[in-house]
Amino acid sequence: AMKDMYDFCRKITGTAEGQRMIISAWSISHGDTDHYRGFTRFIQAYHKDFDLKNVIYNFEIDNGTSYHFRRVTRHFPNVRYYKPHTGERFSIAGVNFDVLYTTEDRYSPSSSNTLTPHDSSCIAADYLNYNNTSTVFKMSFDGKTMILSGDIFKADAILMKMYPAS
Repeated sequence: AMKDMYDFCRKITGTAEGQRMIISAWSISHGDTDHYRGFTRFIQAYHKDFDLKNVIYNFEIDNGTSYHFRRVTRHFPNVRYYKPHTGERFSIAGVNFDVLYTTEDRYSPSSSNTLTPHDSSCIAADYLNYNNTSTVFKMSFDGKTMILSGDIFKADAILMKMYPAS
């Protein structure tokens, strides 16, 4: 799978073999191991073939994930880390991204920022499901729009609760 990703990166960047690719940003939707470890394994295998400018993520860096993020910084000491928040908008290479949902949205504005079992004030119905820490983006380019939902569970219900008029 990593070689396929490498080949895909070469193809979409139009960079010939032997030349360093420029990856403007790599987004990690949430802190499950199948998301961030795949990224850091790719870095470990192919870091000599590209320059990484930014990493986008919004999840807690703990003892398990910090090792992997240190690996990224070791190979790309000038990489910038960006933590998006709901309501923000940014552009990369002419593609617009609206941040629709982040892990902070699991908590109600009046909560103590702790997850309490059966707390119906949390926006995510199944708020203990770690997939609901996924960052959700609306991506717009050339008149087309797409939702990048990560692994969020029941994304439609969560987003409809947050954006009922949409």
